[in-house]
Amino acid sequence: MGCHHNSSDMELYFLLESHCGSAEVCEVDLAQFTPWEWDQLVVVGMHALPSQAAAAVGSGDHSVPEFEEQLIFLRQGEVVKVVKRTYDPEKPYHRTVFFESLTKGEKVLSLSPAEALLKVRKEKGPGYKNYYFSR
Repeated sequence: MGCHHNSSDMELYFLLESHCGSAEVCEVDLAQFTPWEWDQLVVVGMHALPSQAAAAVGSGDHSVPEFEEQLIFLRQGEVVKVVKRTYDPEKPYHRTVFFESLTKGEKVLSLSPAEALLKVRKEKGPGYKNYYFSR
């Protein structure tokens, strides 16, 4: 795999916070929204099998650590950006980005830029604010 940049989901969270402002629901075209170029987004849920992650990314050596979700941005089959979200059972989710289908049992999600116009729903509560992507 080529050189790529890893980050936490906080970078994406703050981009969404700036884009959506005070709206409870907004739309975002991830292809236009992200400041890096990509032609496939693979979202690997924390309960995906290593074989599912590897098949979705097209690499036999890709695995996701336990309690971690990854948004893997690819360009021409090479990983250009990996956004990681690690679940910490000691701390509740706050300032987090979720893909709604992964919270409902889907293990791996793959999107092209043409499929990347997504609805973003903000959920707020005492001490937290999260964003949920859905199609």
